[in-house]
Amino acid sequence: MSINWRYVMGTVTIVVIVGGTIYAIKKSKDMKKLEGEEITLEQAMAEVEARRLKDMAKENVREEFNEMMDDIHDTAGWNRSFMGDDEYKKHIKYAEADIKVTQEAYVRISEESEDEDLEDDVEDIENDEYIDKHEEVDGELRHDPNSRDAREQFIKMELAEWRPLDDAYQTIRNLFEFPFLPENDGDHDLLTRIIDHRVQFFGFGSKWAKEVTFADVVLYFARQAEFQCGESISHWAEYFLDLNNLSHELPDSEVEDSIEALNNHTYYNVETNTYGLFGLSQHYMDQAVNVAGMNIDTSVTYDIEFNEFLKSYVV
Repeated sequence: MSINWRYVMGTVTIVVIVGGTIYAIKKSKDMKKLEGEEITLEQAMAEVEARRLKDMAKENVREEFNEMMDDIHDTAGWNRSFMGDDEYKKHIKYAEADIKVTQEAYVRISEESEDEDLEDDVEDIENDEYIDKHEEVDGELRHDPNSRDAREQFIKMELAEWRPLDDAYQTIRNLFEFPFLPENDGDHDLLTRIIDHRVQFFGFGSKWAKEVTFADVVLYFARQAEFQCGESISHWAEYFLDLNNLSHELPDSEVEDSIEALNNHTYYNVETNTYGLFGLSQHYMDQAVNVAGMNIDTSVTYDIEFNEFLKSYVV
């Protein structure tokens, strides 16, 4: 009985095509593995989304593969009418064996390459999120200057060095709800400088330009400390927060009491035995009082306290 070479070549062609596809998939991967390192919240979210998309794509591929296998069997059944049972059984046995090996290899390589695909997908998603985040923190206002969105963009820009779940992030964000109310002329000058900083972002006509909060005060001096002493803005902001009763976990009334004492320059931390926003020792607080006494307005100011802090830091 003659061999149906059309059927044989058809099966071989399918196996070669699928096998070649597998090889191409395998060779196209960079073979890089996701390292077991700590990831950020944004990276974790990106990985979850990438994996969801990968699972959907993988399921679609498997469905297409199964449909192709059904077509092969249908074709083989049609070819059976041109050959005897023995010859048919022999060649269908070989074809099914090749198909099984090919399918198992396809699934295995698909699973092995999932991490490489996932890494690429995570990178793409993170790049998109980086672009979104960059647009929020690059200093360019992207909303109506008087809108809530503009205020939100400003806050995100100011808090760009922290993650949203960080205690410092939540504490400073909470401090944006507490207005800065200076008690003396020197601190009014500080208010004016912080307004200038806000105007650079919002513009002169925005209602938010003059809405100075205590968060602005903390961040202003964190920037000054970074410039004078090194380290980072986040380092100094967290250092100042640790010295004062300003945690986001406290009731608003307690936070208000602490801010009032700080604005009056009478704040004293019993636990650390330090004074004011910058944690001055008794000696440097006495020096601040002496410096203030030589001015027309004898009130201690944030600037005076900060200068004494710089002296203590150098020493």
